[in-house]
Amino acid sequence: MALHPLLNSKTVKRVAIAASIVLAAAGGTVVASTTSNSVTICVNKQTGIMRQETRGKKCNRATETSLVINKQGPAGPAGAAGATGAAGSGGVKITELSVCDGTDAGTVANELCKVGMTGPAGGVVFFVDYFDEHPSFCATTNCNYLEAAPSDIDEVNGQIGYYSKWCSDSTTVLNLNNWSNRALGAGRTNTTTADTTCTSGAIQAAADYVSPAFNGATKDDWWLPSIGELTVMHSNMMRLGVGGFAPDYYWSSTELDGSIAWLQRFNDGFQDYDPKTSFYKVRPVRGF
Repeated sequence: MALHPLLNSKTVKRVAIAASIVLAAAGGTVVASTTSNSVTICVNKQTGIMRQETRGKKCNRATETSLVINKQGPAGPAGAAGATGAAGSGGVKITELSVCDGTDAGTVANELCKVGMTGPAGGVVFFVDYFDEHPSFCATTNCNYLEAAPSDIDEVNGQIGYYSKWCSDSTTVLNLNNWSNRALGAGRTNTTTADTTCTSGAIQAAADYVSPAFNGATKDDWWLPSIGELTVMHSNMMRLGVGGFAPDYYWSSTELDGSIAWLQRFNDGFQDYDPKTSFYKVRPVRGF
């Protein structure tokens, strides 16, 4: 590229030196500028004297040549792709159980358990903790499965389809109103705690429930589900159309306070709370 007649090699050298000074004054450097703003130098066409262009005094096109420094150039081509990173470690998966009944219903319960299948107590599996993310659902063994009873119960001899109060004691705060008492897996300890006070009602009915014989065995380790367990039960079982729930409210083992407990409505998943003296449905659950 041809230089302006007045911009001879000596002048260019002077421009470069002066530009360095101007850039330094503007907060930049020649080697590695710390500003992303361009700087305009005005070079006098007659004398070669330079100055920095300012808002109040732009370069005079008739007498000065503009020299833009630190101007952002066009983007270069994309660089080569980097090396593929190392694969992340996989989660620790549980040893899955083959104690359920599904596609060959009515025969031996020896199929791999999944949500919606018949569990080992004749109920419906509604949750599987495949990656062991939750504390054990059982008191003494490591349980990763939750199973809902095959049908609703009431507090009188386990009869089917009736409604129950929450507890015989409707005023005592049992400290089952904390965030942890809502969790998936909290129903068992909630029920164990409340059962020391309740002599009747949904708590007692769930704690005393013995499931009908299934594959020659009955189970008596049931509890009233927490509100979190009812949430998962509703979501997973409604999605699969299993469980035979009524379009009604079901008691949870989670309190709001001494006289009120949480409920889950199974026709639309709405959650509410009501006095413990009210009558609602009961569906026990267990872990295995």
